[in-house]
Amino acid sequence: MEDVLEPPFNAGFPDTAGDEIVQPVMEFGKPFFDAFLAQTKATAAK
Repeated sequence: MEDVLEPPFNAGFPDTAGDEIVQPVMEFGKPFFDAFLAQTKATAAK
């Protein structure tokens, strides 16, 4: 029987990753989200 390995960290979800991980990721993704939202609104307005 093989051992089941546990990951060495508990950061699979924003609520367990902590602000030091979540905030930089959110800031990095904001321009992409904003562009997606603008394009979606422009498409819906047609």
